[in-house]
Amino acid sequence: MRGIWGNMGALEVYHLQYTNLDFKAYTEMATPVANGIFTDYALSPRAWDVKNSSDGQPVIQSLIQQSQLRCQFRIQFFTTTNWDSISDMLCFDNATLTIKYVTAQ
Repeated sequence: MRGIWGNMGALEVYHLQYTNLDFKAYTEMATPVANGIFTDYALSPRAWDVKNSSDGQPVIQSLIQQSQLRCQFRIQFFTTTNWDSISDMLCFDNATLTIKYVTAQ
Protein backbone atom coordinates (compact mmCIF):
# COMPACT_ATOMS: atom_id res chain seq x y z
CA MET A 1 0.00 0.00 0.00
CA ARG A 2 1.42 3.34 -1.01
CA GLY A 3 0.98 6.33 1.25
CA ILE A 4 -0.22 9.75 0.21
CA TRP A 5 1.70 13.04 -0.08
CA GLY A 6 -1.12 15.28 -1.12
CA ASN A 7 -2.27 13.53 -4.27
CA MET A 8 1.10 12.19 -5.48
CA GLY A 9 1.52 8.83 -3.74
CA ALA A 10 4.84 7.70 -2.30
CA LEU A 11 8.20 9.44 -2.63
CA GLU A 12 10.55 6.98 -4.33
CA VAL A 13 14.32 6.83 -4.84
CA TYR A 14 15.77 5.32 -8.03
CA HIS A 15 19.28 4.67 -9.27
CA LEU A 16 19.72 6.18 -12.75
CA GLN A 17 23.00 6.94 -14.50
CA TYR A 18 22.07 9.64 -17.02
CA THR A 19 24.32 11.62 -19.34
CA ASN A 20 22.44 14.94 -19.25
CA LEU A 21 19.30 16.44 -17.75
CA ASP A 22 17.04 16.16 -20.76
CA PHE A 23 13.52 14.71 -20.87
CA LYS A 24 14.92 11.16 -20.84
CA ALA A 25 16.52 11.73 -17.40
CA TYR A 26 13.02 12.25 -15.98
CA THR A 27 11.15 9.59 -17.94
CA GLU A 28 13.63 6.74 -18.45
CA MET A 29 12.94 3.51 -16.57
CA ALA A 30 15.12 3.45 -13.48
CA THR A 31 16.03 0.87 -10.86
CA PRO A 32 14.43 1.45 -7.44
CA VAL A 33 16.83 1.26 -4.51
CA ALA A 34 16.23 -1.10 -1.61
CA ASN A 35 13.95 0.49 1.00
CA GLY A 36 13.56 3.54 -1.26
CA ILE A 37 9.82 4.14 -0.87
CA PHE A 38 8.69 6.72 1.67
CA THR A 39 5.06 7.28 2.51
CA ASP A 40 5.26 9.92 5.22
CA TYR A 41 7.01 13.23 5.77
CA ALA A 42 10.14 12.73 7.85
CA LEU A 43 10.17 14.84 10.99
CA SER A 44 13.67 13.66 11.85
CA PRO A 45 16.74 12.81 9.73
CA ARG A 46 16.19 9.87 7.43
CA ALA A 47 18.87 7.52 6.15
CA TRP A 48 18.48 6.16 2.64
CA ASP A 49 20.53 3.06 2.03
CA VAL A 50 21.29 3.13 -1.70
CA LYS A 51 23.96 0.41 -1.80
CA ASN A 52 21.61 -2.12 -3.41
CA SER A 53 18.64 -2.10 -5.76
CA SER A 54 15.21 -3.33 -4.70
CA ASP A 55 15.98 -6.71 -6.31
CA GLY A 56 19.22 -7.08 -4.30
CA GLN A 57 21.72 -6.11 -7.00
CA PRO A 58 24.78 -4.17 -5.71
CA VAL A 59 24.41 -0.66 -7.18
CA ILE A 60 27.45 1.07 -5.68
CA GLN A 61 29.81 -1.90 -6.00
CA SER A 62 28.87 -2.33 -9.67
CA LEU A 63 29.64 1.33 -10.38
CA ILE A 64 33.03 1.00 -8.72
CA GLN A 65 33.82 -2.11 -10.76
CA GLN A 66 32.83 -0.23 -13.95
CA SER A 67 35.17 2.65 -12.99
CA GLN A 68 32.24 5.08 -12.98
CA LEU A 69 33.14 8.54 -11.70
CA ARG A 70 29.72 9.35 -10.26
CA CYS A 71 26.60 7.79 -8.84
CA GLN A 72 23.28 9.40 -9.63
CA PHE A 73 19.80 8.99 -8.20
CA ARG A 74 16.37 10.27 -9.11
CA ILE A 75 13.88 11.09 -6.37
CA GLN A 76 10.31 11.31 -7.58
CA PHE A 77 6.72 10.90 -6.55
CA PHE A 78 4.84 7.79 -7.65
CA THR A 79 1.97 9.76 -9.16
CA THR A 80 2.58 12.58 -11.61
CA THR A 81 1.74 16.11 -10.56
CA ASN A 82 -1.33 18.07 -11.61
CA TRP A 83 0.87 21.22 -11.74
CA ASP A 84 -1.42 23.27 -9.49
CA SER A 85 1.57 24.23 -7.25
CA ILE A 86 -0.53 23.59 -4.16
CA SER A 87 -0.51 19.92 -3.27
CA ASP A 88 2.26 18.91 -5.69
CA MET A 89 5.27 20.43 -4.00
CA LEU A 90 7.69 19.23 -1.35
CA CYS A 91 10.33 21.56 0.05
CA PHE A 92 13.30 20.56 2.16
CA ASP A 93 14.43 23.29 4.54
CA ASN A 94 18.06 23.01 5.66
CA ALA A 95 18.53 19.70 3.82
CA THR A 96 21.91 18.04 4.28
CA LEU A 97 23.36 15.21 2.24
CA THR A 98 25.80 13.09 4.21
CA ILE A 99 27.65 10.28 2.47
CA LYS A 100 29.30 7.59 4.53
CA TYR A 101 31.36 4.78 3.10
CA VAL A 102 33.72 2.14 4.40
CA THR A 103 36.65 0.68 2.58
CA ALA A 104 37.11 -3.07 2.49
CA GLN A 105 39.59 -4.38 5.03
